[in-house]
Amino acid sequence: MRKLLLLLLPTLSFAATEVPKRNLFVPHPMREVSVLHKKGNFYVKEGTKEHEVCKADMDKPLRTMNKAELDRFMKNGYIEVNKNALGDYNLKAHGRLNGGGIAGATIGAYIGRGLVYGVCHGAILVVSICTGPAMPAVFSALESTLAPAIEVASWPASIAGGIIGGTVTGPV
Repeated sequence: MRKLLLLLLPTLSFAATEVPKRNLFVPHPMREVSVLHKKGNFYVKEGTKEHEVCKADMDKPLRTMNKAELDRFMKNGYIEVNKNALGDYNLKAHGRLNGGGIAGATIGAYIGRGLVYGVCHGAILVVSICTGPAMPAVFSALESTLAPAIEVASWPASIAGGIIGGTVTGPV
């Protein structure tokens, strides 16, 4: 029994782990490839041939990944496989981000837009107060002149706030 265990142990520890197809992004011309992880290295299997992927041709997280880390990564990520002009394969690690929280996106958009309005209109108010008795005229002139620019500046802030809010809150 002990001899059998000693014979099986090396084969069990070096067995190849195939990356599931749902965790691969492969361009259309290379659809019939699979990615294997064995002995600390990645291999791209095309038909019956296995091609070892050079460490320089993969993203930094993939270079030192062991089997346990690969299993954890596959829960929330995928690997993109590409082939360069020389015929070498490249692997890139991508995480799947949660997103789609409509309430968070709406709140984030209002916060982003509100911050731009608050800063810009607040600056106009402070400058107007500094002018002393001419404050009403300066305030009206600055507001009427800068209001369109402030509105345009608030759009990207609203979009960025919506993206951040939707990503942070995740799917509802």
